[in-house]
This record gives sequence, C-alpha cells and structure tokens, in this order.
Amino acid sequence: MAKNKIIIDTDPGCDDVLALLLALASSPDDVEILLISVTYGNVSLKGCLQNVISTFHVIEKERQWRKSQGLPEGFEMLSKHKPMIAVGAEGPLGGQKKQADYYPPPFHPLRHLLPPLPPPTTTTTPSPPPPPPPPTNPPPNSTHLFTPSPLPAIPQILALLSLHPPDTLTLLALGPLTNFALAAARAPTTFLRARAVCIMGGALSLPGNITPVGEFNTLADPVAAARVYALTSPNPATTMPPSASGGLPPYSPPSSWASGG
Repeated sequence: MAKNKIIIDTDPGCDDVLALLLALASSPDDVEILLISVTYGNVSLKGCLQNVISTFHVIEKERQWRKSQGLPEGFEMLSKHKPMIAVGAEGPLGGQKKQADYYPPPFHPLRHLLPPLPPPTTTTTPSPPPPPPPPTNPPPNSTHLFTPSPLPAIPQILALLSLHPPDTLTLLALGPLTNFALAAARAPTTFLRARAVCIMGGALSLPGNITPVGEFNTLADPVAAARVYALTSPNPATTMPPSASGGLPPYSPPSSWASGG
C-alpha cells in the first residue's frame, strides 16, 4: 500500500505536466494517484483535458519503446495503480476567465507542439475501401494507463474523501482552485477529511507573474482561492518560494532512471 494517496487537480501546461511526470514516476510504494481532476487555466478546459490524455499517450509510447530496447519501462506506479481522470470546472467562481495561453510555443499549451490536423478533403469521388488488415493479436500494453471517471470532478473528489479514512488523502492543486472550492462548498465536512492541501500558487514576498502582486493560479479565481484558504490552516506547515534561500536539496530521480530507464 502506498504511503501517500493523492488527488491532483491540474490545468496542464508544461509546468503541470512536469509535475505529473514526476508523480507518475514515483515508486508505487510511496505514491498512489487516485484521481487527476482537470480544470481550466493555461488553456480551456477541453484543451487541458487533451493535454492530460496526451501525456498518458506519450508515457505509453515511451514505455513501449523502452521495453523494445530491453530497458526498464519505468512509471511502475501505473502498473499497480491506474488513476482516474475527471473533468471539472470550466471557469472561475467570480470575475472574468483568464488563460495563460499568451506564451509562445513551445511553452503553453502542449497542443501547439502537435502537428496541425490535415485540412478537410475536397474530393467528391469516394475512395475505394481499403483492404481489411490481416488478423493480428492485440499488442501488449495497448490499454490506457488511466480510467475515465464515471463522475465529474467535484463529486468524484468528495466520493474518494468519503471512502478513505480521515487524514489519509492529500489534495494537490497545480492550477486555479475552483474545483477544490466547489467541493468544499458542496460538502465542507467531507472536504476537511483531507490530510493536507498542497497548493502551487500565490506570491508571498515576491512579485506576481501576471501583475505586480498577482500569481496566475490565484488570480485566475481569487474567490475560489479565498474560500480554500479560509478552510485550511492559517499557518501553513511548509512554504517553498520560487527562489529558496540557499537553494533546494538535489532531486533524487527514480531508480529506473539511474539504470538507463
């Protein structure tokens, strides 16, 4: 059983995808991702969902290539724990929706890295049907590495918090806090069963990245941020500024990376 069970709420641009990759590459004994709930932010909700699914597609292709080369496949957690993906809020609780799609490629969004779709065909003559492919056995590991959630993000978050004992699930917010604020408003007692709420957001003693004092994830839905912060500890256990004094400790990559995987 994993030591840390987490729910990740994300609006994936490149920074969130890096966080997802690190989490998914964790040891299955350390981390189990129960749910990836998607929200708007860097791009539209649909674009964020496409980025999450594309990330899993790339992971699947990477694992297949590693296996073909006789290398460790990596991402062992996905062999034991298949996370759910749920779709959440399309916009903020208050104010105008902001999107961080002003960065030029290749920064945001990931879909700019993909080749464009071919133009619609203009021919009016139907092409003959292609010959049927020869029968083959289905390729190994061809199934998705995630499970679509039967519920939208907010009820799915609350369902997982209800199913697990109090103080066992960690909520990790990588985007605007709308989904968590909606979950807290719907069932505050259930929301407070979370072990911790970890937030990538806010600007304390540094300038914001959108306005002189505003950081994007908080500025994207300040109403939601205020509600979530009001429900959580007024004295955060840990804060990690972008420029940590003295630098951050070195990151230890998973063992499969060290062995060439």
